[in-house]
This record gives sequence, structure tokens and C-alpha cells, in this order.
Amino acid sequence: MTLKLPRSYAEAVQLHPGIASIDDERAWTSREDGSWTGPPFVCNLNPGWTWDGLNHFGFSGLKELQQEWEHIVYGPRQEE
Repeated sequence: MTLKLPRSYAEAVQLHPGIASIDDERAWTSREDGSWTGPPFVCNLNPGWTWDGLNHFGFSGLKELQQEWEHIVYGPRQEE
């Protein structure tokens, strides 16, 4: 399935049928030397959808979410 890449987090939730919500976790993580100590955003997936076998995953920003866009799939993890 090829989907248009989102231009915002709100658009990502609207465009991708697998994304249930995106949580902003910046208040619970910190930056050290310009890098996050943990993922500042978490993508929660709808039932049946996975990313690398998981039903949620952390990411650092919109560009990274766009890179993972096609890896959000319906069904169990596929071994390569």
C-alpha cells in the first residue's frame, strides 16, 4: 500500500489507517548534548497493525515517522 506522506502528526493520524494516535512524550524525556535521551514521540497503532512486530513505537520527529511510514503494516511481522 502506498500512502501519501504526512506533513504533520495530525495529518499522519488522518492518512494512515494503522495509526491510532501519536503521543507527545517530550515532557518525560530530556535532551543531552542536543540529542533526546528517549523517543520524544510515540506512535500507537490500531489493532492488527504492526511496526517491526510491535503495536507502538517511538520516534524523534516527523522526518523519522515519514521514513517508517511504509513499515507500518497490517498483520503479524513478516520475516525478511
